Amino acid sequence: MRKTLAFVFTSLLLVPLCAQAQKSKVRYAIVGLDHDHVWGILKDLAEVPQTQLVAIADPNPELVQKAKARVPEVALEADREWGRLTGRSWGVLERYRCDGARTVLATMGSMCGTARDAVDAMREAGRAVGLLKLRLFRPLPVEALRAALAGVPEVIVLDRNYSPGHGGVLHQELRAALYGMPDAPRIHGLLAGVGGVNVSAQRIAELVAQQRAGDAGAESVWVE
Repeated sequence: MRKTLAFVFTSLLLVPLCAQAQKSKVRYAIVGLDHDHVWGILKDLAEVPQTQLVAIADPNPELVQKAKARVPEVALEADREWGRLTGRSWGVLERYRCDGARTVLATMGSMCGTARDAVDAMREAGRAVGLLKLRLFRPLPVEALRAALAGVPEVIVLDRNYSPGHGGVLHQELRAALYGMPDAPRIHGLLAGVGGVNVSAQRIAELVAQQRAGDAGAESVWVE
């Protein structure tokens, strides 16, 4: 708590310098509301034009839920601002060659670059495959995922994150997010590249062919 408060207070002192360097607002999140002086910091932040409070975490579950509910909106605001400054904007999800796709690869992080190459190769071979890249994971953008995968018959999740006793983290989260969705896609979960092991574009194409011929199970499957 002391480190967090020290960081927030120190950052507040630097706001005038930041304001001179850029016109966009400096965004803050504060953890813990159980000390009186935190409220004073909140008041100070509110009086500085170049700051924006985006989240508050607290043992009070109502405050925590309220803070979490704001995250997708704040992420989209940040993305719009980034797009205005750079001309590049992708949102919390990035759809790549998903139009008309019968199979969509879902993954995040460093796997996406290789998966994009695999999608290009499969499209050139006449296979209707696309890629869905998650840019926001916590909290999971459930409604955005449902909209992005509506009408897609099959999803193959490539997970580099493994939770013992649970399986691929993204696989299980996506299954829960799409549960009860009308005409929900079949979801295959593959644990590939765990521990940083390289997975080539060719290997991803092979995995897609294998999974399309098999059943989608509830458990994540380890692959080499």
